[in-house]
Amino acid sequence: MSYGSDGADVLDVLLKLSNLQGFVAGTREAAAGVRDIGVAAEETSGKSQIASSKMSGVAGLASKAFRGTAVAAGVFAYQSVKMANTFDQQMEMIHTQAGATQIEVGNMSKAILGMAGSGQYAQGPVKLAEGLYHLESIGLRGARALTALKVASQGAAVGNADLEDTTTALGSAWLVNIKGGGDLKQVMATLNATVGAGNMRMGDLVNSLGTGVLAAGKLAGLSLNDVMGALATLSDEGYRGSSAMAQLATSFHFLTDPTAKAKKALGELGLSQFQLSDTMRTKGLPATLALLKNRLAGFSPARQEALLGDILPAGRGRVLEVLMNQVDRYGKKIHQIQNTSKNFGEDVAATHKTAAFQIHAAWSSIQSQMIRVGHLLQPIVVELAKGLAWMVKELVALIPWLVKLAPIVAPIVAAFVAYEVAVKGIIIVQAIWEGMSAAFAVASALVAGGTLEMTVAWVALSAALSINPFVLIAVALVAVGVALYMAYKHFKWFHQAVNAVVHAVIAAFKWLGNAIWDVVKFIGQHWKWLLLLMGPFGWVVLALIAHWKWFKKEIAPIINWLVGAFHWALNAIKDVWKTVGPILAFPFKWAWKEVVKPVVNWIVGAFQWAEKEVTKIWNKMMGPIKAVGHWLGGAAHTVGNVGSSIGHFFGLQAGGTIASPGMALVGEHGPELLNLPRAASVIPLRTAGLASPVGMSSSLEITIPVVIDGREIARATGKYIDNRLARQ
Repeated sequence: MSYGSDGADVLDVLLKLSNLQGFVAGTREAAAGVRDIGVAAEETSGKSQIASSKMSGVAGLASKAFRGTAVAAGVFAYQSVKMANTFDQQMEMIHTQAGATQIEVGNMSKAILGMAGSGQYAQGPVKLAEGLYHLESIGLRGARALTALKVASQGAAVGNADLEDTTTALGSAWLVNIKGGGDLKQVMATLNATVGAGNMRMGDLVNSLGTGVLAAGKLAGLSLNDVMGALATLSDEGYRGSSAMAQLATSFHFLTDPTAKAKKALGELGLSQFQLSDTMRTKGLPATLALLKNRLAGFSPARQEALLGDILPAGRGRVLEVLMNQVDRYGKKIHQIQNTSKNFGEDVAATHKTAAFQIHAAWSSIQSQMIRVGHLLQPIVVELAKGLAWMVKELVALIPWLVKLAPIVAPIVAAFVAYEVAVKGIIIVQAIWEGMSAAFAVASALVAGGTLEMTVAWVALSAALSINPFVLIAVALVAVGVALYMAYKHFKWFHQAVNAVVHAVIAAFKWLGNAIWDVVKFIGQHWKWLLLLMGPFGWVVLALIAHWKWFKKEIAPIINWLVGAFHWALNAIKDVWKTVGPILAFPFKWAWKEVVKPVVNWIVGAFQWAEKEVTKIWNKMMGPIKAVGHWLGGAAHTVGNVGSSIGHFFGLQAGGTIASPGMALVGEHGPELLNLPRAASVIPLRTAGLASPVGMSSSLEITIPVVIDGREIARATGKYIDNRLARQ
């Protein structure tokens, strides 16, 4: 075998070894990949655990949110029922105290809830009901009462006053029907302007009107503005409203019906008996006091005091004297009240625009809705209250039966206690017996002359007893049983005693059966009591049984209402989203359309343009280069073919293989021209080891291909490598 052939075999083996190493390397990479997959799986597991923990946290938050929602719903339901009860009580007083019919109360209840729910009134339904009570009490009914209530509500909002006080003042002023007090809105405007002109609150005005000053002023011929201007002026002077108006109400008759002294004094002033009264009726109180003051101006201060004392006696007439001295201020107060009352509508509109009013109006609307919900829940609460009262009644009725049951229950409890004590005692006896058994076993083993069998038996018995103390009881019971059986067979008196005991046991079982039947009958008769003893669950069952028809009738509307409320809330959310969603999305849409999208389009366009331009330049550069390369390759191929042909023609004298068919020059010792096919071989004679044509001897090497298995190849390879190493 030639060196070239051995080298090829070695190369083949080395390639196989190289592939094996590649396989091992690939295996290691695969193993590393598996480890990476394991690490990734662990990381994924950890992330999943974190995600699971987060999900658990979300579930916990959802649970807390649900509990919080349930608590909020319970509080909302409680407050709704409470508001509804208070509102109904206030409205019912209009029937029981103010004399309105029940139909009127029902209609007015709906109207007030509608007012409060409209969001146009700052007072809630309960406050509106309290104000309506005073209006209904003075005889206002139906639409007129509602109109007065609306006007009073506006006046209370403008003056920041209590609605109940405002309706009381409005009702009093309207009821007297004093000059200028016929229109409810005008009366309210005047009263509100009076509070602003004087040093008082609406409550002070209400107390002042409670003195009857408006009725007295009406008899004296005065107008509402005359009385309200006097109240505002006197309050500035430090008078309490109720005190000033009480004195003013009783002082008018000094001018309308003067005494004998007053007539004389008036005559001295040049005034007739009824001149002041007539002036008061036609021109008002300020003009009357101005006339009196002008007539007094011509007298000395002392005489003025004497004349005033006769006309307006000290005490109750003092307030008229104060007004006379402040007559100019008094006139200005009246003008202020008149001008301010004209702007009442504008003041109401301005008040409605304030944040405070809008907040109160929104809360009033919420209260109206809560009262409506409370009215829906009231029947359920009533039935629950009745059920609770019934359960308390049944529990009270159960107490005597429990007292009678005590003698029966006490022995049972005592038996259970005795059983527990016996079990504890057995445990204690077991411990003592184990200790004594162990000590006796050791002592028996040490006693001289003791037999091994007895020791083993005793130790075994002790072990058995230590395993279970009831073994001793079982042994005793067996012994007692055998003894009883023998006694029953051989002793007549014992036989008779046993029979008697058996009959007694049978009778006891019969009694027990009767007792059980009595218990069953008792349960059938008193199952309600037993359900009461079961606690809240039993109470709910009793309530359902007792009011099943009502629950069946009423629960469906409630469920329908809840479903409707849910749909309403869902639609409300959708409506809000329709309104708010576009507003929230507008900045993002604008940013995408006006900023992000143009920038992205420009970048993409720039990349596409650059790609096209580079491709064009590349094609222009590579076109000539590719053409030259193709030409050079073709020329080289042609030259190679020519060279190969020439080489084959001149180079086969020493042997070789024909690469292409054609003529070839051969022969070591003389030229010979042969036409040979492709792949033909020329072998020199000296190489083959044959005799040359001239008789020369030479060796000939013949290579014979042999197919062998891998082990032979490995063996040959190893031998070759050893020889090579040995020659080095």
